[in-house]
Amino acid sequence: MSDVDDVNGNDVDPISSWIFQHPEVWDDAVAPLDDDRIDALVDRVIGRAQAQQRRYGAQRRRKVIAVGAVTGMLVVGGAVGAAALLRGQPSQPIAGIACQDGIGDDAVVVAIDPTDDPIGGCDAAWRAGRFNEDRDQPTEPPTFVACIGSGGALQVHPLEFGTCEELGLAAADPALDDDNRSVVELNDRIVAEVNSSMPCLSATDAAAIAERVLDDSGLSGWRVAIRTDSAAASCAKAAVVADRKVIEVIKFP
Repeated sequence: MSDVDDVNGNDVDPISSWIFQHPEVWDDAVAPLDDDRIDALVDRVIGRAQAQQRRYGAQRRRKVIAVGAVTGMLVVGGAVGAAALLRGQPSQPIAGIACQDGIGDDAVVVAIDPTDDPIGGCDAAWRAGRFNEDRDQPTEPPTFVACIGSGGALQVHPLEFGTCEELGLAAADPALDDDNRSVVELNDRIVAEVNSSMPCLSATDAAAIAERVLDDSGLSGWRVAIRTDSAAASCAKAAVVADRKVIEVIKFP
């Protein structure tokens, strides 16, 4: 059974909280996120072909653990163009990092916030025992390698399971570039200034604030758009869609 815990191991529902702030995933959240849906959504991020590989003998379900504020690895990602997979930067920088103890359906996936040191972040999660709750893993972390997963997000896994090249993936750059840092900062501000606003903002007001935040970001080629069915909404949220370079305002709920 797939599980989701917070960083303290409490039995909470961080997905619901994250979804509330990220309307780009509402289509995925209409139905309850049962075990199969969680597995399928993670597959979208790390790549279905990889997810179908089995490196352990036991046929157990993937366990997904949310560390810190991010659970975006569970619910964002998707198909990206081949060109995106040839570069060392994630096309889904706001998705955070998928720290994995292996490759395939048997892997434990620990989702951590975006960082300029993805291997160090996963190394720290390992040392903190986040991978060892129901497995007899050694305390000392393995040698990790950072790749761009086929869903466009950063993926870190033990080198013994294959290099990025051997898995058909691009090796990740050591750090996010300036544009991707700006996208992460943009998303943080949209969550804070639009999606967390109480009372809820109208679509018009949400778009106006999103325009101001976008102007402040210095990003070029981006735009703010109100979805057609949301123009008259009295309550709306904004989704930062990195691969389309758009902040989309969507009615809520």
